[in-house]
Order: sequence, then C-alpha cells, then structure tokens
Amino acid sequence: MNVSASQAKHAAGSLRIIGMAQFAAYGYKALSTVNGSLKVAALSAAAYLLLEGVALFILSKGDQDG
Repeated sequence: MNVSASQAKHAAGSLRIIGMAQFAAYGYKALSTVNGSLKVAALSAAAYLLLEGVALFILSKGDQDG
C-alpha cells in the first residue's frame, strides 16, 4: 500500500471515528439496557479494537512511505 503520511493520518482518523461510532451505537446500547446482550457488546468491542489495529497499521505504512 503506497500512501502519504497525510493520507494515512486521514484514513486512520476515519477508521477510529467509525469504530467509536459503531461501539456507541451497538456496544454501549447493549450494556446500558436491561435486555442488552453481552455478546453484542463483546462483538462491538472486538470490531472497535480491530478498526483501531487497522488504523495503526495504516499509520505505520504512511510513516514509511511518506
């Protein structure tokens, strides 16, 4: 993947926002309601962590190429 440092920073920021938004929409809702599912919260947290990892990977590629 050939990205400049600024492109990598933008892509990583977007992924972080998407990860936080999906966790807020699904994970927090699942934890805060009486009928909430721990499984949904755990999957949402895993998706958030995955997106954070991809964001870090993209940032590392941008540092090398840009």
